[in-house]
Amino acid sequence: MPPALKFLVEGRDNAKRTKVAVAGVANKSQDEERAGLKPEALQKLNAKLGTAEAPQKSQPKQQKKGTDAPDQQGSGLFSGWDFSVKARGTGGSKDAQIPSTITLEKLNTRDAQTFLKQGVQSIAKFKIQERIPPGRQADAITAFEGVISELAGGASKGLSSSDVAFKLRGAHAQTLRTMAAGGADRGVLLQWLSIPVVKFIDQATGVDAGPKVQPIFTPRFFLSSVAVRQRSGPTGIAAVLTADLVVRASDVESIGMIANGKLLRTVRLARANLNGERIVKVRGDATGIWSFIAYDKYGARPYSKNYAFYPRVQRFQQNLDGTYNIAFRPGSAKNSLDRFFLLGTSGSRTKVTSDPIISEF
Repeated sequence: MPPALKFLVEGRDNAKRTKVAVAGVANKSQDEERAGLKPEALQKLNAKLGTAEAPQKSQPKQQKKGTDAPDQQGSGLFSGWDFSVKARGTGGSKDAQIPSTITLEKLNTRDAQTFLKQGVQSIAKFKIQERIPPGRQADAITAFEGVISELAGGASKGLSSSDVAFKLRGAHAQTLRTMAAGGADRGVLLQWLSIPVVKFIDQATGVDAGPKVQPIFTPRFFLSSVAVRQRSGPTGIAAVLTADLVVRASDVESIGMIANGKLLRTVRLARANLNGERIVKVRGDATGIWSFIAYDKYGARPYSKNYAFYPRVQRFQQNLDGTYNIAFRPGSAKNSLDRFFLLGTSGSRTKVTSDPIISEF
């Protein structure tokens, strides 16, 4: 069974767990404005993430409650995470790329220093591959790179493992916060956390951000243009849809398109343009329900958005050639198209309502 249809069937079989809510778009939608990491979801992960503090000799400090709002420093999506966890000391990564002999206590060994130097090179490649722009993100990554370079030069000599863990955890936490606050989405963060030296620090200091970020998949994609043309023919009235779907999420591997329960196609996304966008062209029968299913390249459960175009589009004036003049009031939100035609998402929490009220736009 094609993945898109499998997802659709599984969603129906597990309605209580993955219910797709039909949302009235008169209420303000956040789906088009959030990045790949959803603040509400991150709030649930604050068991081990927040301010970086030295490990305590007794019991770990009481965890702070998370918040959806960013702090005064604008630390962004990681502002509610508590990094004040007890260092594991001898903990090391299980990844095959990280030698099992490397621990926080043995960073002065030849193998460890070679590994750290390779990590500096990997970080430099990451900045190029992910097109990290000049600014806060790049500065934070460069600062983190400097810490690794110092350790590669023997800076940990004479320090205890707890001191090393404190230094690394602080640098790791600050880099994650700054990257998230600077606009890095889930895909970029997961790529960062997959760098062997970063993964080693993430695990060895007990932060374990990688496994917490991985399941959170709420990608940003939305309609940027919609055209519907209604024609009368020998078989009755036909309405043809043409639209552009913009994907602004680096963790989306492909988009599946389902119209009235039928899989039309699955589009594997190419590399994003300089604006971080990937465009999916849509064409077909405008009637019924359309579902766009985003598949995560990191293996999380797919995320879907559902739309209704015709007859909903009849609220707009029709031109002589059968096309509808889809337009909103001056000053309307950039995502008005998406908000107007959206029925709901696989993660929607809004209540079921009737058709949207066009006056809201």
